[in-house]
Amino acid sequence: MGCLLRSLPSSFQPENVVILLLSYSNIEQLWRENIPLYKLKVLNLKGSKNPIKTSDFTTAPNLETLVLEGCTRLVYVHPSVRDLKRLKLLNIRGCKSLRSFPTKIGMESLEKLIFSGCSNLESFSEIDGKMECLLELHLDGMGIKGLPISIGNLSSLVLLNLKDCRNLVSLPESIGIEVGMHAADKATKEQIVQHKLCR
Repeated sequence: MGCLLRSLPSSFQPENVVILLLSYSNIEQLWRENIPLYKLKVLNLKGSKNPIKTSDFTTAPNLETLVLEGCTRLVYVHPSVRDLKRLKLLNIRGCKSLRSFPTKIGMESLEKLIFSGCSNLESFSEIDGKMECLLELHLDGMGIKGLPISIGNLSSLVLLNLKDCRNLVSLPESIGIEVGMHAADKATKEQIVQHKLCR
């Protein structure tokens, strides 16, 4: 059974919190602005149905894991998420109402990015920088119509999942040339992407 609270109590002192697990909770709003969360590394809101927007992440700069999977009413992710330089996992799977996400991202430590099932999100962010740590990018089931050319900057990518992207009509030429070249040659990589696109 998840947390029944709709907001964190005013007496909550999060300064020393490292892990905050609120999966399947009734939380609507996490924290007010300017609440110091400098030690926070893990935030898990999996299955929480009430959040409509995330809080500002500026005061949680050391966040490494952010799980918003199954937050089906979530519409807006605060732009400050793109400034989380230590973030390794961002999981937004199944956020069917999501419509607003930063237009540019460049989280330099990110290893896995999951947008699976975000069917109302019609565009994927421009890659600002190289994001050399990103290994897996899951865009399956999204409403995207295309991908930015800058996706070719993801030189370490070994998995690009585009299954069930029914609105996607073309892929940038940069895919299969630069993406994942350390793990597969050009022909093999193109076959992997085409297979996931056509399934």
